[in-house]
Amino acid sequence: MDGKPNLPYQYESPLMQAPHSPLDLPRRARHSGRGPAMAALLALVCAGVVIWLIDATSKPRDPEGSPYYLEIKQQGDIQAALQGGDAQGDLDRLIEAHPDVRGQEFWALCLRERAFESVILRRFRSFRSESDETPDWDNFLAGNVNEPWCSYTGPRADQVREVMARKGKERVILFCFNSRNWNNYPNHGVLATWSDRDCATYLTLEDMIETYGITAEEWADPAEKLFGKKAPFQFTYE
Repeated sequence: MDGKPNLPYQYESPLMQAPHSPLDLPRRARHSGRGPAMAALLALVCAGVVIWLIDATSKPRDPEGSPYYLEIKQQGDIQAALQGGDAQGDLDRLIEAHPDVRGQEFWALCLRERAFESVILRRFRSFRSESDETPDWDNFLAGNVNEPWCSYTGPRADQVREVMARKGKERVILFCFNSRNWNNYPNHGVLATWSDRDCATYLTLEDMIETYGITAEEWADPAEKLFGKKAPFQFTYE
């Protein structure tokens, strides 16, 4: 017919895999370097979390507007009122007439003699006080006050100017929490107003040990062992 031999049909299987090139090299198992790097990164993250937790639990943090901050502002208002009364000369007659009045009675005298504004009366009670109550103003003026009303120590009348003039290394406590309110903020310390600062600060026993040599026994009994006796509390009284 066409000259080609008539051969029977033969089935040819499809090509499943391309033949290897002589240039193909055997593949090596690929080991990723990401494993150790990821482990190191995870370890660093865990260490950071641990440090953050330690820091967060060891340092008390209070939101703005909490009693912790309001106490600072409150002592600042009292200090400003005292400085204002001194600048206007309103303290002169009080010092001359009552030189020995001190502590809570000094504040009461300033309020009753209108050296301070009457609205400041409520500033003398700590937000955390469990013993002090702000009296009615009219009763206070009349002297009809039986309950403790003041949460702070105070200077002595004839020493006010000397105390307020002390600066730098000579600075002292002008007033601070009294013994009834000494432990109102155990995680922060005792709030105190210094003679040379416009902002009250929280003091801790550790601060006082290092700077003034105050002992734990003295710190635990401020009314008997600190107020009016030992620096920097030697000019402030219950």
